[in-house]
Amino acid sequence: MRQKPKRIRNMKKAVSIILAVFCISLLHTYADNDKSNQCTVQIDVKKYLWQQGIERSLDQYVDAYLNLNSNTIEIDFYGLGEGEIYIVDQNNQIVDMTHVFAGDTYVILNQPETAGHYSLIITSNEYYGEGYFCIE
Repeated sequence: MRQKPKRIRNMKKAVSIILAVFCISLLHTYADNDKSNQCTVQIDVKKYLWQQGIERSLDQYVDAYLNLNSNTIEIDFYGLGEGEIYIVDQNNQIVDMTHVFAGDTYVILNQPETAGHYSLIITSNEYYGEGYFCIE
């Protein structure tokens, strides 16, 4: 059986490597585009105790998201009771706020229009939490 010339084998290897690099770059580009199309960013809200070591309720949760498509902050919660939710800028000025009532479970606030660092403050008789986010 006759062997293929070394030149042809080397060309096949080179074409295979070029194809592999091209496919990997396509996959990498697709992964980067997928990340840039994300429409929400989670805001980590830390819960604080009102009194030393006393947890008022175990049935509370707060999930907050910065929605980049609608320029809003969406807050999903349970067990807050009656209270307020604020967005405060780095100068301690209230940018947006809303009152929540017992039984409410979802609120939408406007995203700040100015670039900077902001605090999301959630306060009620049953809960106090803070989250931080940045608008670029």
